[in-house]
Amino acid sequence: MTVQILLDETPFGVRGAVLEGEVPVKILHAMKGDKAPRTGQLFWAKVGRRDARMGSVICDLGDHQEGILLVKDRTYSEGQTIAVAIRREGMGSKRPLLTDRPSLRLPAATLSLAEGAKPQPGPLGSLNIPTELLPPKAPPTSGRGRIDQVSPIARLLTGLAVASVQEVIASNGSLLASVNNLIPDSLARSVSDQVPDILNAMEDDAMARIVGLDGGGALIIDETEALTAVDVDLGASAGQSKKGADSALLRRALQSLGPALSLRGIGGQVVVDLPRGAVRAPQMIRDQLTAVLKPFGLMSVPAVTKSGLVCLIFGQDRAPVREHLTEEVEGAFVVPPRRYRAPVVAQRAYASLNQMLQTNPSGRFNVDLRADVLSLWEASGASAGLKKAHTDRFRLQSTDASDFAIAWMS
Repeated sequence: MTVQILLDETPFGVRGAVLEGEVPVKILHAMKGDKAPRTGQLFWAKVGRRDARMGSVICDLGDHQEGILLVKDRTYSEGQTIAVAIRREGMGSKRPLLTDRPSLRLPAATLSLAEGAKPQPGPLGSLNIPTELLPPKAPPTSGRGRIDQVSPIARLLTGLAVASVQEVIASNGSLLASVNNLIPDSLARSVSDQVPDILNAMEDDAMARIVGLDGGGALIIDETEALTAVDVDLGASAGQSKKGADSALLRRALQSLGPALSLRGIGGQVVVDLPRGAVRAPQMIRDQLTAVLKPFGLMSVPAVTKSGLVCLIFGQDRAPVREHLTEEVEGAFVVPPRRYRAPVVAQRAYASLNQMLQTNPSGRFNVDLRADVLSLWEASGASAGLKKAHTDRFRLQSTDASDFAIAWMS
């Protein structure tokens, strides 16, 4: 099975994904203008007030950002400047969780900031750390702010890197060149203009509530801030006895559960509701779940009941993909609906328009964009690159009918 990393870049940010064979298992984004602290970033922080009950202190990261540092038996004085790393991103209304043992993490190497520390192999196995990425030794005069010089694409690639990767595929040559010094020579490299379309489909998959199973049945995934519920629907399995159908469904469900949760970036508590008749031996189910889910990260199975309820606990250091890519619709109440954020829509529209201009050298197009997307597009100056490459063969206009639409100009 070939394991590939896909990378794409537009004026609105970078995104990437991991494909295992034809199965998408992870997708990450780094949007321009996103100031929220992200996993792995290093900061100089000023220690603030202490919460003795929680054994933690609030740290000022600069730019109106705060994080929580669990101190336990270590003592810091208020106002002290210390180096920290983002251990877990802020999720919902929760602040990010910090560690005071920061490391510079790159695809091919990890370097602790402790005095005298030597680089250790990263996920891709090399010890090479570009010197321009090494962090400065002294804090800024303000005593807070970013330490590392890692670019969004390098940070994204670090989050996607796994030892089994065999190939990196970028949407264009300049993007591929920008990561050449971050990946070992042993990895295959290529460029494909199909990458944006593949990533668009993966984003839609990550947002889908229902995951169909081969041969019938489905996983129905409902995410909340506190936990995720997964209902395994038996569906119709023609030509099989109920016992045979239940067993076949269970195998398919377990095989699909890991990639589905991983693609969505789901962590924390996950409750799975299996068909009652499919669970005859809870310990066997526990062993099977451990085997199929272990490759997707730190995980434990505290409980499997005979009634078919399964409790899973996943480690999580990033906000779910749903939180990264979507936002609640303003004015909605009682289970608010969500929509793609403006940078996500702009990225999709840009990639689609670029492809249409490239494949139709004489074509002219009207581009309808959601109002907030159009504002972002214009503020980013995104049209300049397209006009330079394809001349001025498109016209932008606002719409409230859809996120975006591209049509031939009459």
